[in-house]
Amino acid sequence: MKPWLRWALFALLLVAVIAALSIYSLGTSPVTPPLVAPRVDAGVPSEDAPAVAPSGPATDGGSTRLLQPYPAGPLREQEVAFQVALLTLKEPLRRPEAALRRLVQREFPQLKVVTRPETEVAPPSVYVSEARLEGLSFNEVTLFGRDLDHNTRVALTKVRKVLILEFHLLPGSSFDQVRRAHRIAHALGAPARAVLFDGETREYFSLREWKQRRIDSWGPTLPLVPLNISIQTHPVPGGQRTVTYGMAKFGLPDVLIDRHPPENGRALATVVNLICQTLVERAALAGEGKLELAVATLEEPSVRQEMLGLMRGNAAGRVELPVGLSAPRDRDPQNRLLELAFDPADPSPAQQQVIRALFGP
Repeated sequence: MKPWLRWALFALLLVAVIAALSIYSLGTSPVTPPLVAPRVDAGVPSEDAPAVAPSGPATDGGSTRLLQPYPAGPLREQEVAFQVALLTLKEPLRRPEAALRRLVQREFPQLKVVTRPETEVAPPSVYVSEARLEGLSFNEVTLFGRDLDHNTRVALTKVRKVLILEFHLLPGSSFDQVRRAHRIAHALGAPARAVLFDGETREYFSLREWKQRRIDSWGPTLPLVPLNISIQTHPVPGGQRTVTYGMAKFGLPDVLIDRHPPENGRALATVVNLICQTLVERAALAGEGKLELAVATLEEPSVRQEMLGLMRGNAAGRVELPVGLSAPRDRDPQNRLLELAFDPADPSPAQQQVIRALFGP
């Protein structure tokens, strides 16, 4: 997609956020779930070999639909693109283009700064522009704000201009480049005490929270993925639907559980975090429609230790999941979706089997 068109769509997202995300959020859990201990009933102990979750057609609003198995092979896109918007509450950014160029020279010299929307430049690059904002709702910034006090949330409803940074990065070294891009956005917004809007996870961050989640949470080579994505859950016929936002910045599909009972939601959020960390580290499926999870093989030490600490009894800590390629709906991230293909007639037993295999009774 041409940069100027992406800018227009991003501006429309901000303008329409009250009509889309606020309505959507009425039935969601907007905060990214922590790495929490599963809460499920005791069941059959796991075996030594990886458990295999039963699969079947997925559902769509209560109707059965066929789900294509996710193709085997590499998962990462050839180009990584994501957007960050800076919303200034008091003083506007002074000469943002010049400030951005200075930051790029210091933090990321290979990054090309582009200000003409009709110009296409090979990555790594960042397109910078300003856009008008019609206004955000207080409910929106409350539900999707991170570390924002009452006065800041009120001030955000009065912001009328935003600075948009659209980063295009190379997949081979995208993890380091993503972290550098996060640093640049933070440093650019700091003098004006800006609030940063993550266009992928659709969250509003204070400078402090952005630094903690988007910069300081990273290890030497890998991100702590649960702090770099968001997970939202909303009601659907027959249960709840859970989907991630933010995996696109790593060039990877977002993760979807199309339907699950509410009582499985807390533990499944932990499973989704494990899946996302695994996808970032592995970035490939060994077989068509099959994703194997193994807690002990995680490379990111803090996530691995947290997950190991959740295991109880004779939990295997590994499982093979059937996964399919799903198309996004209107409110989903506009990204490929890797969907967990549970039996739509009764998904709960298979979901609990996965939870017990990974974490025990």
